[in-house]
Amino acid sequence: ETTNSYALVVDAVSGGLVEEWNNNNPQQPVQAGDCIVEVNGVVGDAGVMLKECRASQRLDITLKRGPEGELPEGAGTGVLPTVLLVSWNLLSGAHSLPQTFPSIDPALLEYPRRRAQAAAALRHVDPDVICLQGVDCDLEELGLGSESPYDVQEVPSRSPPHDRVLIAWKRAKLGLGPSGVRQVCFDDMPPPPKLAPRYPGEFNTGCVGLVVELCALADPGKRCFTVATTHLSWNPGNSEIYAWQLHTLWNAINASGSSRLGGGGGGANPFGLSHEGA
Repeated sequence: ETTNSYALVVDAVSGGLVEEWNNNNPQQPVQAGDCIVEVNGVVGDAGVMLKECRASQRLDITLKRGPEGELPEGAGTGVLPTVLLVSWNLLSGAHSLPQTFPSIDPALLEYPRRRAQAAAALRHVDPDVICLQGVDCDLEELGLGSESPYDVQEVPSRSPPHDRVLIAWKRAKLGLGPSGVRQVCFDDMPPPPKLAPRYPGEFNTGCVGLVVELCALADPGKRCFTVATTHLSWNPGNSEIYAWQLHTLWNAINASGSSRLGGGGGGANPFGLSHEGA
């Protein structure tokens, strides 16, 4: 096979499991020019699919039919390329206090130490998308400055210490989708009428969220996915405010209209989000 970023193109069938399939299924043969878009559940990464073809004794394949020697029209548009996302709560210095975490060695809570560790980890992992919370340092210290390969959007919290949440993405691989960037400040949202009397004045938390719609530049279909990250109210006594903020952010994500969601980390994992405070 030859490959593009998303699929395997069959050059010829010569032995192996595919030829065995053709012999047993003459009405549905795999042919030269067919485009394999899924192998054993693997989609969007031609290199991984090729390894699966070579290593497995059983192959469950999804393919698109095409004329010999050519990619079928729209080949590669059925799946998105693999995107590596990292989410990290840096826990700003104002929040990483010994009295808040009495069971943790204070030396481990020192913000400069943890910030350097985060920067080193990001360099090593080299993610396509980065979601960070609790940021209270210059972007250059995290390897996300103007000379980095990333575009960055960030929003500060409304209350002290005004640490930020941010989303960064590799500009050579990803670009903004039509919905672009949306900042969410929960203080600007009217609280639910049933909850407001039970938590008077507690809805002004200063917490914020960030929603970014991205598209893979190499995707011929230019389809989009949404990444979100947030500060959420961190108080065991007002879990209903936390849930309301999460629901509000979820509505902001749905408003983007993307059919795919991305994110990671924290207690909002079932919703495809990343956040602080879980």
